Amino acid sequence: MFALVVDDDRTTRIFHQVLISSEGIDVHVAEDGHQAVRMITEGNKYDLILMDRDMPTMNGLTATKMLREMGVTSTIVGITSWDRKFEIEDFLAAGADKCLAKPLTIEKLRSIFAEVANVPGQTSGTKN
Repeated sequence: MFALVVDDDRTTRIFHQVLISSEGIDVHVAEDGHQAVRMITEGNKYDLILMDRDMPTMNGLTATKMLREMGVTSTIVGITSWDRKFEIEDFLAAGADKCLAKPLTIEKLRSIFAEVANVPGQTSGTKN
């Protein structure tokens, strides 16, 4: 499985990267939605994308919508700082498969990994 963590906060990016890689999953990171979109248009493919909502340059809602318009079928999990109904609804409307509030725990991530592993047609690889 291959994952992409998109978050403008360096500490959060590293924390999520360490949690995910500790489960034996290859993980890349992006600082904002623009960088994430660029990485994917350059040919990188991910089974799972963890997308922060509020980021400079391009926020997670815009990036998620762009990725879906590009035909990206990766599981996208919107990540918010607050567990507010309107934030969750906005992410789902943009094309996210689900939405979670920070902080992410290893238990929450394992649940997501199990769901993604059971999704037919996931990429199971990245550009070499």
